[in-house]
Amino acid sequence: MITETMNEAMRPLRGMAQLLLETSHLEPGIQAELDKGLTIRDGCLFFVSQLHNIRQNSEGDFGGPTGFEGYINKLPLDWLIDGANDSPAWPEFAGTSDWAAGCLTQGILLGHLVIAAAAELTDNPIDVWIHVDYGHDEENPSASFRFVTYREEDLWASNLDGFEQPVLRMASRNKIKSVGT
Repeated sequence: MITETMNEAMRPLRGMAQLLLETSHLEPGIQAELDKGLTIRDGCLFFVSQLHNIRQNSEGDFGGPTGFEGYINKLPLDWLIDGANDSPAWPEFAGTSDWAAGCLTQGILLGHLVIAAAAELTDNPIDVWIHVDYGHDEENPSASFRFVTYREEDLWASNLDGFEQPVLRMASRNKIKSVGT
C-alpha cells in the first residue's frame, strides 16, 4: 500500500498531475535510471545508476543511513525529461505550473516503480520524496526525486508543513514477511 502526504503548496500541483497520470509514461531518461536497478549496500538501498556518487562519502557524513540514501538517490527530474536541455522554449517553460505538474507526474510514476522494485529486495518500507522549486529567490527552477528506506529512528523529514516549496511524500508500508509456522 502506498500513501501520499503533501504540504499545502503541493496540493494544486497534485491535482494537475492526476490528470497527466492517466495519459503519461515514464520519460526515457528517467526510465534509464530505473532500468539499471536497485541494490543494497551496507544496509542502504540505492539506485545502481547513482552508486558513483558514494565516492569517499559515508552515512556518517549525512547524519545516518537515511540521509546518506537521500543524498545518493537524488535524481533531477527536470534535467531527465526528454528534450529539456535541447528545447529553446524550455527556459520559459521551466518554473511554470505546467512544468511543475509534468515533473511531479514523472516523479509519481517513478515512485511507484521504485517502491515495487524495492519490494523485490527488502521488506523495509520506502519513502519517496518529490520536491519542486519554482526558482524564486534568483535560483533556477528545479524538481527532484529522492527515495530512502523508512527508519523510524532516522526520519528524513517529519513535518511537511515546514517546507515553503511544494513537497510530496509517497510512503510504502510493506508487510513484514512472517517467519515460522
